[in-house]
Amino acid sequence: MNVPRAAAILVGCAAVLVATGARAGDDEAPEVAARWPLAYVDRPQTLPGGMLQLAATAGGDVPNQPNNFDPVTGHAYQFQPSLSVGVAVSAGLTDRLQLGVAHPRLLCFGDSRESGCDPTNRNSGLTAAIGYGFLRRLHVQGEARAGVVVTRSSPFELSWDAEAAFKFVAPGRLDLWLSASVRRPIDPPPQDLVPDTFATVDAGVDLQVTERLLMFLHVDPWAPPARLSDGVALEVRGGAAYTFSHRAELELSAGSYNVLSNPRWNSNVPEWFTLLSLVSWADLRERPAGIMAP
Repeated sequence: MNVPRAAAILVGCAAVLVATGARAGDDEAPEVAARWPLAYVDRPQTLPGGMLQLAATAGGDVPNQPNNFDPVTGHAYQFQPSLSVGVAVSAGLTDRLQLGVAHPRLLCFGDSRESGCDPTNRNSGLTAAIGYGFLRRLHVQGEARAGVVVTRSSPFELSWDAEAAFKFVAPGRLDLWLSASVRRPIDPPPQDLVPDTFATVDAGVDLQVTERLLMFLHVDPWAPPARLSDGVALEVRGGAAYTFSHRAELELSAGSYNVLSNPRWNSNVPEWFTLLSLVSWADLRERPAGIMAP
Protein backbone atom coordinates (compact mmCIF):
# COMPACT_ATOMS: atom_id res chain seq x y z
CA MET A 1 0.00 0.00 0.00
CA ASN A 2 1.21 3.52 -0.81
CA VAL A 3 1.19 5.02 2.71
CA PRO A 4 1.46 8.72 1.72
CA ARG A 5 -1.35 8.29 -0.80
CA ALA A 6 -3.52 6.47 1.71
CA ALA A 7 -2.85 9.14 4.35
CA ALA A 8 -3.77 11.87 1.87
CA ILE A 9 -7.02 10.08 1.03
CA LEU A 10 -7.89 9.69 4.71
CA VAL A 11 -7.14 13.35 5.45
CA GLY A 12 -9.18 14.38 2.41
CA CYS A 13 -12.12 12.25 3.54
CA ALA A 14 -11.88 13.77 7.02
CA ALA A 15 -11.88 17.30 5.61
CA VAL A 16 -14.93 16.61 3.45
CA LEU A 17 -16.82 14.98 6.31
CA VAL A 18 -16.04 17.79 8.74
CA ALA A 19 -16.99 20.47 6.22
CA THR A 20 -20.23 18.70 5.37
CA GLY A 21 -21.17 18.24 9.01
CA ALA A 22 -20.31 21.84 9.88
CA ARG A 23 -22.63 23.11 7.16
CA ALA A 24 -25.54 20.98 8.31
CA GLY A 25 -28.23 23.33 9.56
CA ASP A 26 -30.21 22.94 12.74
CA ASP A 27 -33.48 24.32 11.40
CA GLU A 28 -35.63 21.22 11.83
CA ALA A 29 -39.20 21.41 12.92
CA PRO A 30 -39.65 21.00 16.71
CA GLU A 31 -41.11 17.50 16.32
CA VAL A 32 -37.83 16.32 14.75
CA ALA A 33 -35.82 17.39 17.82
CA ALA A 34 -38.33 15.66 20.08
CA ARG A 35 -38.11 12.37 18.15
CA TRP A 36 -34.31 12.42 17.78
CA PRO A 37 -32.46 14.33 20.56
CA LEU A 38 -29.02 15.87 20.07
CA ALA A 39 -27.64 13.92 23.03
CA TYR A 40 -26.84 10.33 22.05
CA VAL A 41 -27.66 8.92 25.49
CA ASP A 42 -31.22 10.27 25.21
CA ARG A 43 -31.90 8.74 21.78
CA PRO A 44 -33.83 5.51 21.24
CA GLN A 45 -31.82 2.49 20.07
CA THR A 46 -33.79 2.30 16.81
CA LEU A 47 -34.57 5.12 14.39
CA PRO A 48 -37.98 6.77 14.67
CA GLY A 49 -40.50 5.71 12.05
CA GLY A 50 -39.98 7.55 8.76
CA MET A 51 -36.37 8.51 9.53
CA LEU A 52 -33.50 7.63 7.16
CA GLN A 53 -29.86 7.37 8.26
CA LEU A 54 -26.90 7.48 5.88
CA ALA A 55 -23.34 6.93 7.11
CA ALA A 56 -20.16 7.42 5.09
CA THR A 57 -17.05 5.85 6.61
CA ALA A 58 -13.28 5.96 6.11
CA GLY A 59 -11.32 3.30 7.96
CA GLY A 60 -7.77 2.11 8.29
CA ASP A 61 -6.38 -1.25 9.48
CA VAL A 62 -2.75 -1.66 10.55
CA PRO A 63 -1.45 -5.11 11.59
CA ASN A 64 0.66 -5.28 14.75
CA GLN A 65 3.46 -6.54 12.51
CA PRO A 66 3.68 -7.49 8.81
CA ASN A 67 4.88 -11.05 9.51
CA ASN A 68 2.28 -13.18 11.28
CA PHE A 69 1.58 -16.76 12.29
CA ASP A 70 -1.83 -18.46 11.90
CA PRO A 71 -2.39 -20.72 14.96
CA VAL A 72 -5.14 -22.62 13.12
CA THR A 73 -3.13 -23.69 10.06
CA GLY A 74 0.34 -23.38 11.54
CA HIS A 75 1.49 -21.30 8.56
CA ALA A 76 3.41 -18.02 8.51
CA TYR A 77 2.06 -15.19 6.35
CA GLN A 78 2.40 -11.47 5.67
CA PHE A 79 -0.34 -8.85 6.01
CA GLN A 80 -0.19 -5.17 5.03
CA PRO A 81 -2.13 -2.03 6.09
CA SER A 82 -5.22 -1.01 4.15
CA LEU A 83 -7.63 1.89 3.84
CA SER A 84 -11.32 1.47 3.05
CA VAL A 85 -14.30 3.69 2.31
CA GLY A 86 -17.75 2.37 3.13
CA VAL A 87 -21.41 3.26 3.39
CA ALA A 88 -24.33 2.21 5.59
CA VAL A 89 -28.04 2.95 5.19
CA SER A 90 -30.75 2.41 7.82
CA ALA A 91 -34.47 3.22 7.86
CA GLY A 92 -37.01 3.38 10.65
CA LEU A 93 -40.10 1.50 9.46
CA THR A 94 -41.90 2.25 12.73
CA ASP A 95 -40.73 3.85 15.97
CA ARG A 96 -39.44 0.42 17.05
CA LEU A 97 -38.65 -1.47 13.83
CA GLN A 98 -35.51 -0.69 11.80
CA LEU A 99 -33.85 -2.12 8.66
CA GLY A 100 -30.25 -1.56 7.65
CA VAL A 101 -27.56 -2.54 5.15
CA ALA A 102 -23.83 -1.75 5.28
CA HIS A 103 -20.73 -2.28 3.15
CA PRO A 104 -17.54 -1.22 5.00
CA ARG A 105 -15.26 -1.81 1.98
CA LEU A 106 -17.12 -0.25 -0.91
CA LEU A 107 -13.73 1.11 -1.97
CA CYS A 108 -10.50 -0.47 -0.75
CA PHE A 109 -6.89 0.72 -1.04
CA GLY A 110 -4.16 -1.76 -0.20
CA ASP A 111 -2.18 -4.77 -1.37
CA SER A 112 -4.61 -6.95 -3.36
CA ARG A 113 -2.75 -10.11 -2.26
CA GLU A 114 -2.19 -9.69 1.48
CA SER A 115 -4.37 -7.04 3.16
CA GLY A 116 -7.98 -6.19 3.95
CA CYS A 117 -8.37 -5.65 0.19
CA ASP A 118 -7.34 -9.17 -0.83
CA PRO A 119 -9.90 -11.60 -2.32
CA THR A 120 -10.54 -13.25 1.05
CA ASN A 121 -11.46 -10.01 2.84
CA ARG A 122 -12.64 -7.67 0.06
CA ASN A 123 -16.38 -7.88 0.84
CA SER A 124 -16.26 -9.17 4.40
CA GLY A 125 -18.51 -7.19 6.71
CA LEU A 126 -21.24 -6.66 4.11
CA THR A 127 -24.34 -6.83 6.31
CA ALA A 128 -28.15 -6.73 6.18
CA ALA A 129 -30.03 -6.61 9.48
CA ILE A 130 -33.37 -5.91 11.15
CA GLY A 131 -33.77 -4.55 14.67
CA TYR A 132 -36.73 -4.24 17.02
CA GLY A 133 -36.86 -2.07 20.15
CA PHE A 134 -38.74 -4.32 22.57
CA LEU A 135 -38.13 -2.18 25.68
CA ARG A 136 -38.20 1.60 25.96
CA ARG A 137 -38.24 3.29 29.36
CA LEU A 138 -36.66 6.45 30.72
CA HIS A 139 -33.73 4.61 32.29
CA VAL A 140 -33.49 1.38 30.29
CA GLN A 141 -33.92 0.32 26.67
CA GLY A 142 -33.71 -3.03 24.92
CA GLU A 143 -33.30 -4.02 21.27
CA ALA A 144 -33.24 -7.39 19.51
CA ARG A 145 -31.41 -7.60 16.19
CA ALA A 146 -30.89 -10.33 13.59
CA GLY A 147 -29.11 -10.34 10.26
CA VAL A 148 -26.77 -11.94 7.78
CA VAL A 149 -23.14 -10.96 7.20
CA VAL A 150 -20.46 -11.88 4.67
CA THR A 151 -17.65 -13.28 6.81
CA ARG A 152 -15.40 -14.28 3.91
CA SER A 153 -15.31 -13.20 0.26
CA SER A 154 -13.32 -16.07 -1.24
CA PRO A 155 -14.28 -18.79 -0.71
CA PHE A 156 -17.63 -17.12 -0.10
CA GLU A 157 -18.99 -17.58 3.40
CA LEU A 158 -22.21 -16.17 4.82
CA SER A 159 -23.16 -16.17 8.51
CA TRP A 160 -26.28 -15.36 10.46
CA ASP A 161 -26.06 -13.39 13.66
CA ALA A 162 -28.41 -12.34 16.44
CA GLU A 163 -28.00 -9.85 19.26
CA ALA A 164 -29.81 -8.60 22.36
CA ALA A 165 -28.66 -5.15 23.52
CA PHE A 166 -29.55 -3.13 26.61
CA LYS A 167 -28.90 0.54 27.25
CA PHE A 168 -29.05 1.71 30.89
CA VAL A 169 -29.47 5.48 30.87
CA ALA A 170 -28.84 8.37 33.21
CA PRO A 171 -30.64 10.98 31.04
CA GLY A 172 -28.40 13.72 29.69
CA ARG A 173 -25.28 12.32 31.39
CA LEU A 174 -24.27 8.77 30.42
CA ASP A 175 -25.39 5.29 29.54
CA LEU A 176 -24.06 1.82 30.22
CA TRP A 177 -24.25 -0.53 27.24
CA LEU A 178 -24.46 -4.31 27.56
CA SER A 179 -25.15 -6.70 24.71
CA ALA A 180 -24.65 -10.35 23.83
CA SER A 181 -24.53 -11.71 20.28
CA VAL A 182 -23.99 -15.01 18.50
CA ARG A 183 -22.79 -15.67 14.95
CA ARG A 184 -22.70 -18.94 13.01
CA PRO A 185 -21.68 -19.76 9.42
CA ILE A 186 -24.39 -20.80 6.98
CA ASP A 187 -23.21 -23.90 5.07
CA PRO A 188 -19.47 -23.11 5.54
CA PRO A 189 -17.09 -24.18 2.75
CA PRO A 190 -14.65 -27.08 3.39
CA GLN A 191 -11.79 -24.57 3.61
CA ASP A 192 -13.27 -23.09 6.82
CA LEU A 193 -11.16 -24.66 9.54
CA VAL A 194 -13.14 -23.01 12.37
CA PRO A 195 -16.85 -23.37 11.44
CA ASP A 196 -17.91 -22.66 15.03
CA THR A 197 -20.62 -20.58 16.61
CA PHE A 198 -19.01 -17.41 17.98
CA ALA A 199 -20.32 -15.44 20.95
CA THR A 200 -19.50 -11.82 21.78
CA VAL A 201 -20.26 -9.66 24.80
CA ASP A 202 -20.11 -5.87 24.35
CA ALA A 203 -19.82 -3.84 27.56
CA GLY A 204 -19.23 -0.12 27.48
CA VAL A 205 -19.85 3.32 28.87
CA ASP A 206 -20.98 6.31 26.78
CA LEU A 207 -20.34 9.66 28.50
CA GLN A 208 -22.33 12.69 27.35
CA VAL A 209 -19.73 15.42 27.97
CA THR A 210 -21.99 18.13 26.54
CA GLU A 211 -25.31 17.93 24.70
CA ARG A 212 -23.38 17.56 21.43
CA LEU A 213 -20.13 15.82 22.49
CA LEU A 214 -20.00 12.12 23.37
CA MET A 215 -17.02 10.06 24.51
CA PHE A 216 -17.14 6.27 24.73
CA LEU A 217 -15.14 3.17 25.65
CA HIS A 218 -16.20 -0.44 24.96
CA VAL A 219 -14.64 -3.85 25.56
CA ASP A 220 -15.79 -6.92 23.63
CA PRO A 221 -14.66 -10.37 24.78
CA TRP A 222 -15.43 -12.98 22.10
CA ALA A 223 -14.83 -16.67 21.45
CA PRO A 224 -16.49 -19.87 20.25
CA PRO A 225 -18.31 -21.18 23.37
CA ALA A 226 -17.25 -24.74 22.54
CA ARG A 227 -13.57 -23.73 22.72
CA LEU A 228 -13.40 -21.41 25.73
CA SER A 229 -10.65 -23.58 27.18
CA ASP A 230 -8.44 -22.46 24.28
CA GLY A 231 -8.70 -18.81 25.26
CA VAL A 232 -10.76 -15.66 24.69
CA ALA A 233 -10.06 -12.72 22.37
CA LEU A 234 -10.67 -9.18 23.62
CA GLU A 235 -11.49 -6.24 21.35
CA VAL A 236 -11.09 -2.76 22.82
CA ARG A 237 -12.36 0.42 21.13
CA GLY A 238 -13.03 3.99 22.12
CA GLY A 239 -13.55 7.39 20.64
CA ALA A 240 -15.70 10.49 20.45
CA ALA A 241 -18.68 11.76 18.47
CA TYR A 242 -19.84 15.32 17.86
CA THR A 243 -23.43 16.06 16.83
CA PHE A 244 -23.59 19.17 14.66
CA SER A 245 -27.38 19.17 14.46
CA HIS A 246 -30.37 16.88 14.25
CA ARG A 247 -29.16 16.18 10.71
CA ALA A 248 -25.46 15.32 11.07
CA GLU A 249 -22.87 13.80 13.37
CA LEU A 250 -19.15 13.06 13.08
CA GLU A 251 -17.53 10.16 14.93
CA LEU A 252 -13.92 9.02 15.31
CA SER A 253 -13.05 5.70 16.93
CA ALA A 254 -10.00 3.48 17.25
CA GLY A 255 -9.12 0.18 18.83
CA SER A 256 -7.61 -3.27 18.60
CA TYR A 257 -9.30 -6.47 17.47
CA ASN A 258 -7.46 -8.42 20.15
CA VAL A 259 -5.26 -7.09 22.97
CA LEU A 260 -4.64 -10.53 24.47
CA SER A 261 -2.47 -13.44 23.37
CA ASN A 262 -3.92 -14.94 20.20
CA PRO A 263 -6.09 -18.00 21.04
CA ARG A 264 -5.48 -21.22 19.13
CA TRP A 265 -8.84 -20.92 17.35
CA ASN A 266 -8.30 -17.34 16.14
CA SER A 267 -7.02 -16.97 12.57
CA ASN A 268 -7.81 -13.22 12.44
CA VAL A 269 -4.90 -10.84 11.92
CA PRO A 270 -3.76 -9.07 15.13
CA GLU A 271 -4.20 -5.41 14.16
CA TRP A 272 -5.28 -1.92 15.18
CA PHE A 273 -8.03 0.00 13.44
CA THR A 274 -9.40 3.53 13.11
CA LEU A 275 -12.78 4.58 11.75
CA LEU A 276 -14.05 8.02 10.79
CA SER A 277 -17.81 8.27 10.18
CA LEU A 278 -20.15 11.01 9.06
CA VAL A 279 -23.73 10.17 9.88
CA SER A 280 -26.61 12.08 8.32
CA TRP A 281 -30.33 11.82 9.16
CA ALA A 282 -33.42 12.78 7.17
CA ASP A 283 -36.90 12.72 8.65
CA LEU A 284 -39.22 11.80 5.80
CA ARG A 285 -42.23 12.80 7.90
CA GLU A 286 -40.95 16.36 8.33
CA ARG A 287 -43.18 18.90 6.60
CA PRO A 288 -41.51 21.48 4.35
CA ALA A 289 -41.36 25.01 5.68
CA GLY A 290 -44.65 26.83 5.25
CA ILE A 291 -46.77 23.67 5.23
CA MET A 292 -49.14 23.62 8.18
CA ALA A 293 -50.63 20.54 9.75
CA PRO A 294 -54.33 20.08 8.92
